[in-house]
Amino acid sequence: MKFECIKEKLKAAVVIAEKATGKNMSLPILSGLYLEAIPHKLILRATNLDIGLELEINAKIEVPGKVVVSASVLASFLSVAPDDERIKVELIGNNLSLSVKKNNTIIRTLPVEDFPSIPVVKGEETAVISGGDLVSGLRAVLPAAASSDIRPELGSVYVYSDSEYVYFVATDSFRLAEKKIKKDNPTSFSGV
Repeated sequence: MKFECIKEKLKAAVVIAEKATGKNMSLPILSGLYLEAIPHKLILRATNLDIGLELEINAKIEVPGKVVVSASVLASFLSVAPDDERIKVELIGNNLSLSVKKNNTIIRTLPVEDFPSIPVVKGEETAVISGGDLVSGLRAVLPAAASSDIRPELGSVYVYSDSEYVYFVATDSFRLAEKKIKKDNPTSFSGV
């Protein structure tokens, strides 16, 4: 694996992806960031087993490949490297070499085969809702959702629609909250 990209774009993607990594001592791979170099793109994946995240940035790929590195170590190096420079990344054995004009480092990698797969949602039903409406609906009902992991279904928000509204519903078995938001487009989707 060998690629080159703009350091600021890589840094921005790593900062976002690092938020989805896990801090699990029994599964250290969850603190890792999966990097995959494919033609013209670098794909970054992170998961803590509750959420999964995948980002793409443009990169000049010389040798395709994949690797898993500690997200916090990579983010630390990118935060201290000078801005507005290109970064060169190369996999050498079991180490990832990162170089900018005046700095370089080597980061130990983690086994790629240990990184959990992130499921891809495929389906014919889709719905479009504005970001503001989504945030408004979730904020309205989240206080009623359970904060315990004992019954995870009670820590969730049920979202469904009919011909006119999108509904957000949450409960912790003592409280029940529902928020309905008028839809802009008339399509309907089943609950998620």
